[in-house]
Amino acid sequence: MKGLALLHLKIFTLSLFITFGTQALESKFLLIYLGENLTTILIAFLAVSIATISIVSTKLKEVIDKYNANFSSTIKSLRFSIKEQIFYILLSIIVSVFCGSKLFMDMYSYSYQIIEVIFIYIFLLALYNIYDTANAIFIIFEWEAE
Repeated sequence: MKGLALLHLKIFTLSLFITFGTQALESKFLLIYLGENLTTILIAFLAVSIATISIVSTKLKEVIDKYNANFSSTIKSLRFSIKEQIFYILLSIIVSVFCGSKLFMDMYSYSYQIIEVIFIYIFLLALYNIYDTANAIFIIFEWEAE
């Protein structure tokens, strides 16, 4: 759990730095791009993850049948990964609604920066999630090679 909190802190800090960078450059590109496309990108990531998990599941079944191996923690992690990605999709929709709300965006002087940090944070978390899911393939191949 401590590692997960540290990961989120690192990704949030990186999100802040990226937002400060875009502000320094006076660029609204990320805010506009992620505001318009984040949910679609996350759905695409989910599709890639499901395809990857299908490959991993097939290989897991072979390894379990052949070696009577225990991959219950891996299977649990893969399930959690899908739930996590669905959460990111829902969160991106909610944040997009706030981003499209003139009432909210005019309410605070830093509304655009807050939204941009959250968009970048969600995007980076989703990237890490898909990276972590893809790593499952290598873990299985390394285990089988031993």
